[in-house]
Amino acid sequence: MSYEEIREKEIEGIKEYIKPALSCYLAGISQLVSMVILHFDIPDKKADLLVLEAICQLLEPKADELKMRGLLWASHACDYKYSDDGELQCGRFLPTIDFKRDSPEEIERKTHIHYEQLREEKADELK
Repeated sequence: MSYEEIREKEIEGIKEYIKPALSCYLAGISQLVSMVILHFDIPDKKADLLVLEAICQLLEPKADELKMRGLLWASHACDYKYSDDGELQCGRFLPTIDFKRDSPEEIERKTHIHYEQLREEKADELK
């Protein structure tokens, strides 16, 4: 097994081990590193680097998630949406919908607000 394969296997194990703590906000990074050192019996400096890399990989959005966010943005029926420099936003009404960074729940909430504001706008036009 190559060095890279061993390292990737270690990171995968660490990711699975620390994932519950990250999702529940139970520990700071130093506490996670200490837990990894005890659980995996690896040197302190190596544990620091591996834990940080595992955290980054866990927090990095997956390609399929990015694709779905792009499709959701593309299907958003609005002439005021923009995608400059990789952004995926609609700023016609406040609050601005950020299809790239907002959580799915936040996108849904803001979309409902936008549609309500659009209905009000259209009703005013008909008066």
